[in-house]
Amino acid sequence: MNKPVGKIVAKGPSIEDQLDELKQMVGQVDRNQRVLDLSKVLTRCLTMILKHSVVSIETLYAAMYYDKLPEDRPDQSAVGAHLFHLRKWLYERDVKLHTRVGEGYYLTDPDKKKINGWIAGEEIKFKETLAKGYINDEKITIEKNIPLPSRYATHVKYPFAQMEPGDSFFSTRGIQTMAKAIHYFREKHPTWKFASRRAENGKEKGTRVWRVE
Repeated sequence: MNKPVGKIVAKGPSIEDQLDELKQMVGQVDRNQRVLDLSKVLTRCLTMILKHSVVSIETLYAAMYYDKLPEDRPDQSAVGAHLFHLRKWLYERDVKLHTRVGEGYYLTDPDKKKINGWIAGEEIKFKETLAKGYINDEKITIEKNIPLPSRYATHVKYPFAQMEPGDSFFSTRGIQTMAKAIHYFREKHPTWKFASRRAENGKEKGTRVWRVE
């Protein structure tokens, strides 16, 4: 069972402002897949640590899983495992992640400057690649007069609107994809509640979605 996020113990902007900035970073990560060879979750974690003098584990948990529905988030103890990998990754690059008892995690200013230098180098490489019109050796073509579809158009194939409480369906899509589809649907139907779990249907693996309320 997920633990409540609780009170944020981080100095500076509100958690909402922090996550708005974080979403922009995640957008870049989605395009470039990895930043500094870190996973998306670790990139989010490192971003929060870089932005603040000290960051609580509650703040890191909220940032790592802000795009997941509450029922799809792992237990808050999962943050410890991610911090272990981040600490190891930093240690291999002569950077130490410090712990301040009762407050959270922090990096020294010289180490922050070092890491920000690495990120700037990655951004320059990405922009140079983008300027050439290639990403992962794929030629990108700019097209004109393509109509913009509704943001909900990609989720029409899921029968959320026809479901009654207790109904479910199976999809071969991953659980994160289904969580996003549910999120978009609930923006127009906030009183509807769903749950999703990894599942199998015969030999196929995917996600089963239930309407709860």
